[in-house]
Amino acid sequence: MTAPLAPRGYSAMGTAIAGTDTSGTIKLASFFAEIVNIGSVVEAIEKIETTYSGLTAASDGRIGATFVPGDTVTTDEIDIEVLHDPQKVVPWGLPETIVITLPKRGSATTAANKTFQGFLTRHEVTLPLKGTTGVLTKCKLAVSGRIVHNPAA
Repeated sequence: MTAPLAPRGYSAMGTAIAGTDTSGTIKLASFFAEIVNIGSVVEAIEKIETTYSGLTAASDGRIGATFVPGDTVTTDEIDIEVLHDPQKVVPWGLPETIVITLPKRGSATTAANKTFQGFLTRHEVTLPLKGTTGVLTKCKLAVSGRIVHNPAA
């Protein structure tokens, strides 16, 4: 399912929304009805210390620690807030391809996107308040492997 990244309280449930050239989307499991918020997508690379005693010391007699980049990129879990259909089963243990399409900028004819393999690791339901029709759910998505960034054209 591809869900629009709509403002809170706006239901776009699978329909096109005005200004689609400037709005983003996320494609993931069908139990989500509407994406309310996507947290940070954080990638990090390890650093490996290469300091040894033969390095040149500074005037204070101390050596500056040296590092090289590692080979492994790690990605934090991604927090998302969604409205979902409580009649559907939560997709535990179902890895899938997730695509986050970013808003178009400037003269781009296609939007950039981020694609990765992921799966649901946490599902926290907040019961609706009086007058609210949707069920707000906070989820965590694990990223397996690298996030592929496809630039806009």
